[in-house]
Order: sequence, then structure tokens, then C-alpha cells
Amino acid sequence: MNTHKPNSVFAVFKDLEDPRKQRNQIYSLFDIVTISILAVLCGADDWATIHLWASCNLPWLQEHGICLAGVPSHDTLGRFFRYVSASNFERCFVQWTQNIAGAIKGVIAIDGKTLRGSYDAAREGKAIHMVSAFAAENKLILGQLATDTKSNEITAIPLLLNMLDIKGATVTIDAAGCQKEIAK
Repeated sequence: MNTHKPNSVFAVFKDLEDPRKQRNQIYSLFDIVTISILAVLCGADDWATIHLWASCNLPWLQEHGICLAGVPSHDTLGRFFRYVSASNFERCFVQWTQNIAGAIKGVIAIDGKTLRGSYDAAREGKAIHMVSAFAAENKLILGQLATDTKSNEITAIPLLLNMLDIKGATVTIDAAGCQKEIAK
């Protein structure tokens, strides 16, 4: 495994602070992050399914230098992601997606959507609203941020744009983003 390639998960996530105590680190941060990303890309949507995916693909993972100590349990995965800094993880993930997308060219579409089925009575009935940046030519979501309500889309758009390297790209946005500060 070449961990020095700028597009590798290892290279981008190496500076992510590991929230675990040193004595509790049987599985590397790299293993946890890598299997989680790969499993989610393959359709996993919870810790048990991520664990199952990694267990079923363990020989292939180990051929590539991943999970040499075995597969972390679903509890280990859940605890890790419960305590890791979400904003730092997001920053690393956005950097990784930009690295694998190459130079972003063409159109980047910025749009906010309410996630269907995300209504949760425990959150006082508020559905999740996300603002996403989609690179049309690369067919890749470069980043996304959750907002509290649809009206907060205006505050989330500049944060999302600041995370991205959009030099040379054409950015499209709907009327919600037609603010002087966003246009700058």
C-alpha cells in the first residue's frame, strides 16, 4: 500500500486527531476510516453493516494493507465516530474528495435539500436540511453541510464554498444564494 500518494485516505486523514486513548487503539485510525468510507460507498448505512461489509471483504482489505489486526466491532466503530471531531473529519473528507476528483472543472452546483424521511420527533420534529456542492463533470459531491432550517442555507453556503477549491469552476446556485457576500 502506498500511503504517500496525495489521493490516499491515509495521506489526507493522517492529521485527524484520534479521540481514543492510546491504550485502547487496537485498530488504527486509518483502518476505521477506510473501511467506513468503503462500506458506505457500497451501501452500508449503520455500524453493524459496516462491520459486516469489512468482515466479508477482509481478505481483499488485508491484501491492500487494511485491517491487518482484523475488523473492528460495530461498537468500536460507533464509539470512534461518536467522539471524533465531526468538523475535522469533514475537513479531511472534503480534502480527500477534492484530491480524487482531480482539478475541479466545469460546473459546481450548490443546492440545499431537505432529506426525505429525516423528520425526527426527538429533534422537535425538524427534518435534516443539507447544502451540497456537486461537481457535475466529475459526478461527485465535493462537500455538504447540515443546517438547522431551510432559512440557514444562506449562512451554510459561504462555509461550504470556503472549504472547496473552486478556482476556475463555474458555480451555479438557486435564488437562496443570490446574496452579495456569497457572490464574492
